[in-house]
Amino acid sequence: ERFALPPSVAQSCWRRFMPPQQSAASPPGSTQDVPQVQMPKIQLLVSFIVVPWLVFVLLVGSWTLLFQKASAVVAILTLLALIGVGALLLFDRKGDGTPGLFGMAMLVLVAVVAGTGAGLINYQTNVVKYWGYQDKRSYNNVMATEHALAHSDAGKIVFAESAKVDTSRAVGFKDRTTYCVAPISDDTASGIIEYWAAGVDCCDARENMWCDEIGEVTARGGVRLLENRGFFDMSAGPETFQRAIEMAELEYGMQSSKNALLLQWVKDPADFQDKYRRMGIGMWAVASGVYLVLSTILGAAMQMHLRSKAEAEQYAIWAQQSLPK
Repeated sequence: ERFALPPSVAQSCWRRFMPPQQSAASPPGSTQDVPQVQMPKIQLLVSFIVVPWLVFVLLVGSWTLLFQKASAVVAILTLLALIGVGALLLFDRKGDGTPGLFGMAMLVLVAVVAGTGAGLINYQTNVVKYWGYQDKRSYNNVMATEHALAHSDAGKIVFAESAKVDTSRAVGFKDRTTYCVAPISDDTASGIIEYWAAGVDCCDARENMWCDEIGEVTARGGVRLLENRGFFDMSAGPETFQRAIEMAELEYGMQSSKNALLLQWVKDPADFQDKYRRMGIGMWAVASGVYLVLSTILGAAMQMHLRSKAEAEQYAIWAQQSLPK
């Protein structure tokens, strides 16, 4: 009576009793060679590792360099990458004989998602702050008593030599994070404060503050505290310091101008701004290096998966062809 071996038993018997010099692709009694699914090493390197990595680098770079002024270009690049994924899946479904298209499509899709996420984080934490200062005006030799309203469009301010941060009237308001403020004044300052030095977790409750470069005797610059720019921007915006200003007014009998500006006290405002550009490019470079390693791991895993799948298909074909009719 005819019987059929389960495929797993057939595979085990074939591996155990097949002579070493004989190829599993042509088992005895088969009418044709078992189909092979192979990819040349160079093609594998390009398809599974280099292409997804380049997609990632391109997307992170576009968010870093282009999004602020040409967001449509970033959208087009992302759309083209997704269209490429769709085209690979379409060709794979048609079965034109090119191996690994589905795997390549999945790896490129992962790169699109990762590149968009990393680019968005880099943009919101670094790049947008650089452009926030770039799009505002710079003022030099500003007196601490000048009306802040006259400089409401300022991004960077260099004060006159008489200006200083009065840390003896500093106040820290603690709400999990300590929000620190101190008036910027000079010897002729009136009771109305037009400019405040501000920072986070860099002061005592009263009369001591060391935020940014307040301790630098030659520091005369201020960079404006910018509004929070998105989900990934964890920096404190101007509105969060209002309670500390109110406490300082009560504690020291001062009055804050309705248009007062909150500033980070620094030695070189231009260098402070450029720091965010350098950090943005640096994060792009680091993310690209990390993803190259990840892309290599994912590409190798995809190769192993395809090889295992191809071997299983070959043994299944052999088992079916070698069974008694």
